[in-house]
Amino acid sequence: MFYKLIVVNGELPFKANLTDGEKATLAFLKETKNTPITIFKNSQDVQNWLSEK
Repeated sequence: MFYKLIVVNGELPFKANLTDGEKATLAFLKETKNTPITIFKNSQDVQNWLSEK
């Protein structure tokens, strides 16, 4: 039935658009793609990292 709706109407039977939230998420991921990641093994690592900034 789904296939028949596509053939009859010539389009998907639902909107294939992203929501505003999905667009915002994709934009955020794109902008932060090259952000360095710091892995902390203990609280001292966190303290050292915070004191560097």
